[in-house]
Amino acid sequence: MAEPTLTAVFGDNVTQDGTTLTVAKADLPITASATNTGESLLVGLMLKAAENLNSNAQGVDPDIQVTIDRDSSAAITRNSQSYIRHLFLVRLDVPDQTQTVNADSF
Repeated sequence: MAEPTLTAVFGDNVTQDGTTLTVAKADLPITASATNTGESLLVGLMLKAAENLNSNAQGVDPDIQVTIDRDSSAAITRNSQSYIRHLFLVRLDVPDQTQTVNADSF
């Protein structure tokens, strides 16, 4: 099989050229606005990518090298505030001889 496509990872309206990647907010599971935070956009990208880059999909398509799986959730207290912490497990499979993470390897 082939590498996952840009649309499989980022949505139907993604485009790229030599210097930019453009992801349409409408393709992400967020409420799109001019004031989305960096964190909300990052989580939206993770949730979107996890739709097709997960352990189940990797079992069918061995060319998938990056997986994002929802792991668990737990109630925590931080700074006297209660939160639900959602854990995601991100796996980056690189060849045995690769010692560091390099985005160009994927």
